[in-house]
Amino acid sequence: MVNSSMPTTDRPAHQWTREQTLQRLIARLDRLLTRAERMSAHFTRWRLAIFVAGVLCSVIPYKLQWYHLGNAALGSFLVIFLVVARYHTRLEDRTHRLRLWRDIKHTHLARLRLDWHAIDTVATPSPDTHPFATDLDITGPHSLFGLLNTTVSSNGRDRLAAWLLNQPYSQTDWPAQWMARQDLVKELASLPLFRDRLVLEASLVGEAEIDGHRIHAALQAPAGFSGLLRPW
Repeated sequence: MVNSSMPTTDRPAHQWTREQTLQRLIARLDRLLTRAERMSAHFTRWRLAIFVAGVLCSVIPYKLQWYHLGNAALGSFLVIFLVVARYHTRLEDRTHRLRLWRDIKHTHLARLRLDWHAIDTVATPSPDTHPFATDLDITGPHSLFGLLNTTVSSNGRDRLAAWLLNQPYSQTDWPAQWMARQDLVKELASLPLFRDRLVLEASLVGEAEIDGHRIHAALQAPAGFSGLLRPW
């Protein structure tokens, strides 16, 4: 007799559990986004109503030459409008972060399912004479690099490609270098929330990949103002 509660696929149990966890998290994020969008629509209507009421309550006293009352009404509705607008802006910012967070989780789910159409692959050229890059699908479409690449900067992308394509030159340094790489991978593998937060913060800066070489060049430039003369 087959237990219906067990997964019917041949995937490992831990992968199935992680996939179910991601599905529940994405469903929860979808519910939060739905509530946020409804609340944003309410804020939009409130801002419109406050604006119309403020105009009416300010113009009518001015027409009747009740200037003090008109000024008081205009100032009051302006303060109320700005407060509501501030909360609306905060809600939109949090909604944007939720959308980005959901996209990150969707990408994780796509990697588990090997859904290549949902994975953003970055082209990483490899030498034509490389002994195993093409044969083992290390780079290119549907490659190991595309599956593992979650970097957000050019430096990180180049480091990952170098680890996959380049072997240590000296055989005496192989054990130490491999152990160092494994220690770094183990440390990052145990911090999934930290890694996702890094991707989130980088996505908030912009959709384009962070150009690490440009940042490095800017940091290497000498600090100072060439137009200012020294007093000595």
